[in-house]
Amino acid sequence: MLEPWADTLFALDANFLLALLAPYPGAASGLDFAGAISAVGCPALLLRASLAKGGAIPDVDLAFFLQHARSFEVVEFDAGHGIHLDDPAAVVETIERFAPL
Repeated sequence: MLEPWADTLFALDANFLLALLAPYPGAASGLDFAGAISAVGCPALLLRASLAKGGAIPDVDLAFFLQHARSFEVVEFDAGHGIHLDDPAAVVETIERFAPL
């Protein structure tokens, strides 16, 4: 299941983001991430993939969000970065439970 993800990663140029951001030194400096997160007034849902399987949100970043968010629910999946591809039924069930129609 991870092969398509791995193939995609191998196809990327490792310097792509550096080249993309080079004209904008300090692009994120001065941003108040804590203030932005705490300003979100509605409930938010984070679908978090397993770090061991390619998830992109480390524990330290998750802790930061949880510290500053007012109404933030985290659901962890034993899946890779493409949670919706690895376990589509669980993703749909999670979203429908969080925000029923």
